[in-house]
Amino acid sequence: MLQVEVMSKAASASSMTSLALFFFGFHLLVLSAAIWRAARVPSWLAVVVGLAGLSYIVQYALYYLAPGTEVTWLLLLAMGGGGGGVFFLWGLGG
Repeated sequence: MLQVEVMSKAASASSMTSLALFFFGFHLLVLSAAIWRAARVPSWLAVVVGLAGLSYIVQYALYYLAPGTEVTWLLLLAMGGGGGGVFFLWGLGG
């Protein structure tokens, strides 16, 4: 009985994390629009952050709409391509 409850809570936590990352993708899109309009920030940075935001949105929308779909390459694009991380590193150097 306890094992079923623990597994249920773990699945719920995973689902909530996925939902949070879905909305984080929208945050990155808004951030990329702000970066695009900023005069002191290079526009290529807006493109990188925007791509990361889109990949988060698509990855986690498919998590709910098509659960069996394997699109981990989008997550690699979001994290490896860097969106927020590239913006952070640019901010440190600038």
